[in-house]
Order: sequence, then structure tokens, then C-alpha cells
Amino acid sequence: MMTRIGLKIDEIFEILEDLKWHDVDEISRKVLLPKPTVKGALKLMAVFSHVEYGQGRVRIDREMLEWLRATKA
Repeated sequence: MMTRIGLKIDEIFEILEDLKWHDVDEISRKVLLPKPTVKGALKLMAVFSHVEYGQGRVRIDREMLEWLRATKA
């Protein structure tokens, strides 16, 4: 299971780059993974402060976004 989600983490970050709140259902549809798998990944990402997650919604942490943008340059 982690192999599948591991390949989709970049896609999740791309969805979240707009700094807006997104529903887990939306992310699940866009990355083509089951909702429970996406929820588990988002919870783990929240533990590491990569995202803010709660009540079925998620958005990227601003510092994480800055780091991602810096590593793309």
C-alpha cells in the first residue's frame, strides 16, 4: 500500500500548492487512490507538519510549500 501512495505524494503536493483547503474526496479522485489510503497518507503528512489536516480537509503548510518551491528551482 505505501508503494502506491509513495508514488502519489508529489501529485498530492501539486494539488495543495494553491494554499487552499481541499477535501479528501477531491484528492482521492485526482490521484486515483481509495479514500482510506489518502486519509492515512494525509494523517502521516500532518504528523510531520507537511500539511494541516482535520475534518476531512487538508491544505499544505506554508513553510513546506516554500521548501518545495526552493527544491524545484
